[in-house]
Parts: sequence; structure tokens; C-alpha cells
Amino acid sequence: GGRTVSGDSLMQGEHEPQWLMVKQFCRTSGYSAQSVYAKCKSGVWREHEIWVKAPDGRMFIDPKAVNRWIESSTGSKASA
Repeated sequence: GGRTVSGDSLMQGEHEPQWLMVKQFCRTSGYSAQSVYAKCKSGVWREHEIWVKAPDGRMFIDPKAVNRWIESSTGSKASA
């Protein structure tokens, strides 16, 4: 049987990896890969804060950092 994971255990980060590959992040977040790359390249999402480049050149996203970015911009008009 499947285990139910409470929000508390997700926040602890024990069952969820900190960094997701872009494709995996896109599946769970709804962002397109094109949108993710554009935000990273333009500096909207800061390197080493929201995303990192692994030694093999792959880009990884921290979904918790993206959530913090979303929460920090709520209430203000952000350009799309």
C-alpha cells in the first residue's frame, strides 16, 4: 500500500530531493522547459539560489526556492 505523506514531512525534505532536473520540475510544477530556461537565463531566477548547473552541465531546480519566489511576489504585480 501507498503511504500518505503529510505536509510536515515534505517540508523537512527527507522524502523529496532538494534539486530536480528541469524535465522533472516541469512535470510537477506546470512550467514549460522554455519558461524555466528563460527565467534562469534572464536572471529572474538566480543561480545558486533557485537553480544550479551540475558538473555534467545539467540544470537543476530547487522547487522550495521557487515556492519562496512565488510567495515573495504575491500581492505585487509581476510581469509575465
